[in-house]
Amino acid sequence: MRGVTDTLTVGELHSAVADALANRFANEVWVTGAIRSLNRSGNGHVYFDLVDPDHDGPHAPMIPVVLFASVKPRVNQILKKSGAGRMEDGVEIRLRGRLAVHESRGRIQLVMSLIDPSFTLGRLAAERAAVMQRLADDGLLGANALLDLPRVPLRVALVTSAGSAAHADFIDELVRSRYRFEVTVFDSRVQGSDAPADLRHAVAEAQRPIDPTVDDTTHDVIVITRGGGSRGDLLAFDDEPLARAIAGSDLPVVVGVGHEIDRAIADEVAHTSVKTPTAAARVLVDACDHELARIVGCSRRLELAATHATDRRRGDLDALERRLAGGVERRLDRAGVELRQTAERIRRAAERRLDDHDRRLAVAAATVRGNDPERRLARGWSFTRTVSGNLVSDPGDVAPGDEVITTVAGGTIRSTVTTTEVTPTEAVT
Repeated sequence: MRGVTDTLTVGELHSAVADALANRFANEVWVTGAIRSLNRSGNGHVYFDLVDPDHDGPHAPMIPVVLFASVKPRVNQILKKSGAGRMEDGVEIRLRGRLAVHESRGRIQLVMSLIDPSFTLGRLAAERAAVMQRLADDGLLGANALLDLPRVPLRVALVTSAGSAAHADFIDELVRSRYRFEVTVFDSRVQGSDAPADLRHAVAEAQRPIDPTVDDTTHDVIVITRGGGSRGDLLAFDDEPLARAIAGSDLPVVVGVGHEIDRAIADEVAHTSVKTPTAAARVLVDACDHELARIVGCSRRLELAATHATDRRRGDLDALERRLAGGVERRLDRAGVELRQTAERIRRAAERRLDDHDRRLAVAAATVRGNDPERRLARGWSFTRTVSGNLVSDPGDVAPGDEVITTVAGGTIRSTVTTTEVTPTEAVT
């Protein structure tokens, strides 16, 4: 054994450090920390740094960890069976391993052999509970549910991993419906450390106008979907900023993540939460079915009401027709009586008028007969005219020398006027 003043080679120093670690940590140790910079190499090994989550910043205590390909199936089986999900950046874990010196790099590393899934699940549950409490304190758990889902949500903003099975299942369900949905896909990662930021960005973009030149051309609904997975696979949907983005969305958000038991925080703040992408599509189809049924029902009720109203009006018209017919008959009967009475009055008045005229005519005839010139001539009367036919009624009508014609009962007498005399009139006092 060399003294402390002896000079060591690099290899000897490595060996000394390794011996010291072996003496100090003869057995494997359990260590807790958060995963950072995880890398799955092509040869099947997994490398990551385990950092102390209680220390912020780049200088937090850290130790490199390696999970060799020969041990990885055992660890994966434990994770899968427990439902803790895959190891990803940011996940806090409790692992067991042995300390060793990486000879080529000259650093201490932890060679992982086992993992405690209950620790990870417990940490996730605790963090989830803390996030839920903060959201509840801020009044966000039911905020999005207060929005009205449009009656016919045909313009859909779909946030999912484009080309995935979840994407296909959602679209297939819409295609099988009778409605013409317009789906805009916002491609996003749905698992891993980058997924929360991707999802938040997609939710924000989905709220922008469909046509940038027209402000009111927005989508009707945002749908967030992904396929099934373990509790750990769904960590992106427990992200607090994502939950706040969903809760504060201007549009109703439907979450359809493929899980049967657990609910993510995104489910708690969404307008509607269902278990599969197909069920998410069904929410939209059912809304359209309900509106169509409502319209058909309204149409049928209107038709029935119109039929009833027509029947009532037809009955009213029939009754009115009967009343009118009876009224017309009565009016015609009364008019007939009045017409006959009027005709009788006219006949009697006409007879009276005719009798009166007959009397007047008889008087006139008597008067005419009394003034008949022939009768007067027969009684010795005569009348004289000038040769021009003018009646001579005054001595001034002729002059001496004028020829006149005098008519008597037996004929006419022609004579010449020799003189005229005016008979003096007596003054009337």
